[in-house]
Amino acid sequence: MSTFKSNFRKAEILKIVDEKVLDIVEKGLDYASEKLDREYDEKIYYGLALHMQGSIERIRNGNRIYHPKLNYIKSKFKDEFMIAMDIAKVIEDKFGVDVTLDEIGYITMFLKPSGSDSNKDIEKNVGVLVIMHGKSTATSMVEVANTLIGEEYVEALDMPLTMKAEVMLERVKKKVIEINQGKGVIILADMGSLVNFGDILKEETGIDIRTIDMVSTITAIEVGRKALCGRDIDSIYRSCRNINIYSDRENKTKRVKKELAIVTTCFTGEGSAERLRSVIEEKIYIKDKVRVIPIDIMDKERFLNNMEELKKDYTIVAIVGTVNMYFEGVPFISAVEVFTEEGINRLNSLVSEEIQYINVSDSLKSQIKGIDSYMLVEEIKTILSTIEASLNVNISADVKLGIVMHICFLIDKLKSGGLETPFIGLIEYKNEKIKEFTIIKGAFKRIEMEYNISIGDNEIGHIVRMVLNNKQ
Repeated sequence: MSTFKSNFRKAEILKIVDEKVLDIVEKGLDYASEKLDREYDEKIYYGLALHMQGSIERIRNGNRIYHPKLNYIKSKFKDEFMIAMDIAKVIEDKFGVDVTLDEIGYITMFLKPSGSDSNKDIEKNVGVLVIMHGKSTATSMVEVANTLIGEEYVEALDMPLTMKAEVMLERVKKKVIEINQGKGVIILADMGSLVNFGDILKEETGIDIRTIDMVSTITAIEVGRKALCGRDIDSIYRSCRNINIYSDRENKTKRVKKELAIVTTCFTGEGSAERLRSVIEEKIYIKDKVRVIPIDIMDKERFLNNMEELKKDYTIVAIVGTVNMYFEGVPFISAVEVFTEEGINRLNSLVSEEIQYINVSDSLKSQIKGIDSYMLVEEIKTILSTIEASLNVNISADVKLGIVMHICFLIDKLKSGGLETPFIGLIEYKNEKIKEFTIIKGAFKRIEMEYNISIGDNEIGHIVRMVLNNKQ
């Protein structure tokens, strides 16, 4: 008897997956588990079932599918590919269809070890190096950036004013060679001769090097985050080279209120993703307020670029799929959860929260002058998410909404020349919570730059206390 029949919930998925398909999935995973001495969890069970149902329908409709990494999958996961071929043979016999090698490649991806990501196996990350004039200017900036990123990833080299350029060039060369993982290095420089080092070293070393000048803490954070997410050097350079210029311009440009979207994903963007869309559209109770958009996750870089494009027009509430692609700032809900009341309730809750933010932005339009309320609320939400991750805390939705409103009115007050609200016992509290002060102060640097304000320690103290007193 199949272990999957007794262990996994079937009632919900049987509403959209043929029982014969589910039977093949159960027996196929049992077979793979025995042959590979590997256990498969409920997420794989649901994911493969959804994928297989979509594949059979696609084949019957005469729609062929292409697997862009088929040769890599065949060579990297030989045993899994052979088992996938056996499963494909059962599908052919049961349903009278021809299963291509490309389809078998997709089945293989469900059978491979959970810890092995084909994208990660292929791709390394872009190196990031900050170089600046001064005894500790670069080091201090990188310390803040890495704290907010949550990992010691960005590297720093300081150039004392007494150091000769050729000596610094040699130091940078050694560091670039050291941190290059085969995907290139982005140098963030402040000014002068340091800005030209990238071009010189690219010629000398053959390493793909890009340079971004007028470096700021915000730039270091953004470049570091994108590098850690596996973005390629071109996309990081394109999106980050004009951050400071863009921030100024963006502050003067009205932002249209964004629609809400839930993204559903699968390897192809067709089978499982489409079925998840149907389930969500059927079950979510505020469907008229949100659009569900299916996209593929076969190529990580394309997925990330697609998400960045979607973010321009939509507030992305959640990603729902069989594989967590870890897109920063967007919650992931597994396909398994969506087939339970818990997952749908979570989606409804997330959509409701975003609607509250939209209502707050609508209300603030008439209360804060010369500021785009939609843009400001969105920026503060992002900052609070960064703070939560950096401090490893969770803030409830209601409290977070209150903090967003507080900061909106604070920025309006400071822009109008208002004074800080004193924080009683500031020095003692700051000494006690120095880490939290540093992280939260750093997180608001971009806001200060965009709105030409300075958020002093008194106001930072109030925000620190709000966050810490209301963490879950």
